[in-house]
Amino acid sequence: MYGGVTLKDNAGKLYLINPAGREKDPQVYNGPNYGITPTVFESSNDGASFVQTGMLFTRTAYRGYASPIGNMDGAFANDGKMVIAGEGGVESPQEGIVVYRR
Repeated sequence: MYGGVTLKDNAGKLYLINPAGREKDPQVYNGPNYGITPTVFESSNDGASFVQTGMLFTRTAYRGYASPIGNMDGAFANDGKMVIAGEGGVESPQEGIVVYRR
């Protein structure tokens, strides 16, 4: 129900990025819950277990944006950095696209 993404790097490590919290916009009557605080989890044992390694981003992106996050997709760049693109906005995830490199 909440957007997340799973990636595998060249070394075989799995990464799961998933919103760890939920939030509702109080200005929208009977509106949906949005995923917030996208968190990175890592697995070195083919997904048998995951360890939380921190937030996807730790600073505000634009106009005070810190959450919510919508659907996401990702890939590894040639330099080995994880690139995540996701729906993001100040009040709802459908306001725009945000890109994170980690």
